[in-house]
This record gives sequence, structure tokens and C-alpha cells, in this order.
Amino acid sequence: MKPSLIIIKQIAGYLLFLIAIVYALSKTPSEIWNLNPLWVIPAILLTLISLFIQVLQLKIFIDFHKKSIDWKWAILFTVRKAILNTFLPAKSGTLVLLHTLTEKYNVSWKDYVHFMIFSSLVTLFISFIFSLLFFIRIELIFIVIIFIFLISIIFSKKYSFSYIMCLPSIFLYAFILYFIFLGILWCILISLGYNITFIDASLFAIAVNALSQISVTPGNLGVRETLLGALAPYIALPVSVGILAGAILFAFRIIASAVLLAILEGKLHFGRTNPDAN
Repeated sequence: MKPSLIIIKQIAGYLLFLIAIVYALSKTPSEIWNLNPLWVIPAILLTLISLFIQVLQLKIFIDFHKKSIDWKWAILFTVRKAILNTFLPAKSGTLVLLHTLTEKYNVSWKDYVHFMIFSSLVTLFISFIFSLLFFIRIELIFIVIIFIFLISIIFSKKYSFSYIMCLPSIFLYAFILYFIFLGILWCILISLGYNITFIDASLFAIAVNALSQISVTPGNLGVRETLLGALAPYIALPVSVGILAGAILFAFRIIASAVLLAILEGKLHFGRTNPDAN
């Protein structure tokens, strides 16, 4: 991808995010300022769990190459990747950290790229299945997305079926991750004062789950919020609520990742005293 196009996508993402948030705040119902902490706390906890599930997905790759996982390193790798991918274009955060993975476990960077592509296809397939179960015509969107994704893989020659033996584990964790997204979004909507069913909230979860594999803008900033705003009327919610739900989801992920990163790097200490205090 040309550098100029990368910069344009990055700027477009930030502008779209800003426009969506300004619109949402101008139209927002008053209850947005009174988030119910009873539901905010489980949403943040689920966000932390989602990061750990991604660590387990990384473990599948490491186990496949018959290596022993370093849990602290794997968590740091996952958290840093999540933060960098939020602000850098087209999964660049993963590419920035890829050399640390190859040096740590003596594997080829192509192996991990193939593994990510294979895992992404499984995740998209799960979104497609749930769209078939719950919503009419939405599945057509995912047919197009999966088709484009497959074509891009074939033409880029970055496809591999070597991880087919890992399919049960990859499918299981991707399936769990979908329900975690569903739980987070359901908690966010409930905390905003909307009595939403799991099936209704699953429309948002399907979209977020699919977008987690496809970077339109850095971290899908603006795209995620705009898409959830566009989908909100289908479950009888104001457009502004869908936009703000996406923004809150983004905020929870950044906060959870930053706090976890600070703890693991020793910048936050709990229950410790300064030995020089006396």
C-alpha cells in the first residue's frame, strides 16, 4: 500500500470518528451521562478476558511449532499489539511487533501471517453463521466480505492451510470471543438504560466481530462507530446510541489494555511499599 494512501486512510478514520462522536453527542439522550456502574464493571472485566482469549489464540500458534509459551511475554505481546493496532493503519501494530515473535520463538514471520489469515477466516465465518441465525439479508454482507477477503489472500499469495489441524481450537476461541463481544456490548447498552435482549445486541456483536479482522481505518476508528450507528435503528435504538456504544467499547479496550500493560511493565504496583520510606 502506498504511503500516501495509508496517510489518507488514517486521517479519514480520525475525521470520521470525530464527526460520528460530535453527531452522537449532539443527539445523545441524557442517560449517557449516567452510566450504570453495575454494568460498566462486567463490561470492563469482559474486555480484559477478551485480551486473554487472544493470548490463548497465540498459544495455539506457539504450540503448533512445538515451543513453550512464556505467559508474561505473550500477554505483553497481545496488549501492545492491541494498542498499536488502534492507532496504526492496516494491522501495522502486529507487523511492528512481529520481529519480537520471530526472535523469541525462532519462527518465520510468514508462518504467523498465515496463522492470522486462517484465524481471521474462522472469525468471519462465525459472524456469518450468527447473521444467518438471527438476521435476514445481513448475511449477504458477510458473503461479500468473505469473498473479497479470500480473493485478496489468493492474489497476495499469503494463504496457507498448514494450520487446518488447529481448526477445532481456533474455532473454539473465536466462538468464545464472539460471545465476549456480545456480552460487552449488551452490558454497555444495558448501562445506558436500554432493555436490550441478547439477540438484539448480537447484531452489534456480529459487526464488531467481523471488523476486528478487517482494518478499514486505523483501529477501525470512525468505521466501527458509524456502522453501529447505522445498525442501531434495526433494533429500535437511536443512531446516537449505536455510535456511542462503539465509542465506549473503544474506550474500554484502550483503558483495559493500558492498565494491563502498566501493571505488567511494573509501572503500577498493588500492595507494595517503598523500602526507602522509612
